[in-house]
Amino acid sequence: MNSFNKSFQKVLLLVSLLCVIVILIGGFLILRQFDFFRNASTNVSDVIDVPRSDGELDGIEQVPDDLIYTLPRGATTLQLDLFQELYHTHDQFNRTGSEEDLINYASVIAQNFIADFFTLSNKSARTDIGGIQFIVDDILDAFYEYALNTFYLHLNHHINTFGSESLPAVETIRVLNAETGFYALSLQTYPWTEYIPIIIVDLEWTYQSTTLPYIGEFQTSVRVHLQEINGEVRIIGIVEIPEQIEYQ
Repeated sequence: MNSFNKSFQKVLLLVSLLCVIVILIGGFLILRQFDFFRNASTNVSDVIDVPRSDGELDGIEQVPDDLIYTLPRGATTLQLDLFQELYHTHDQFNRTGSEEDLINYASVIAQNFIADFFTLSNKSARTDIGGIQFIVDDILDAFYEYALNTFYLHLNHHINTFGSESLPAVETIRVLNAETGFYALSLQTYPWTEYIPIIIVDLEWTYQSTTLPYIGEFQTSVRVHLQEINGEVRIIGIVEIPEQIEYQ
């Protein structure tokens, strides 16, 4: 009997040690994963650091500190105009907090994103991805990887084969529709769906004339989902405009 008890105690001790080891390893992996997402913004920003403009911007002598967005390096004329509009709509939304001004501000953010992301003429390499600053931190790394393997995939080839002067720039942007709505978020840990209030902006754009041979295959429309988070507005999703929607 004593022999059985001793064997049983040894088994319990071994199981306990294994449990402790599993818990420690699991905790380590969770901390590593948390640290990865916590530092997502920093990791990407190190690659695509975008400084503030040193010059005046049509009467705006200094960008206000509470505007978290910055003027991209080598900004085109369209980007300069849109950044000025970004400043004004941001200021208007801060003063009123109204839904109308929120929609206007969000639509201008979406336009600034389109002008920066889809303009390649001021990009120096495949990793120089535009518009990153407008993306919410939670999906920043995932979006960066997505961009690297889609629109920016062949940028180095474009530069080496056709020259930087062949790279396209967004020329005009048209807001097709901008309105508030809800995003359905299904939670795996709970048996219900959470509906998040968002701003939905549908846009289309054109490119300046270029010698790039397949410019006609480039994307020219998109739907952008934005969310107000702690008084600021960020992009949380980018999808195709549903086919059943037709704009004049």
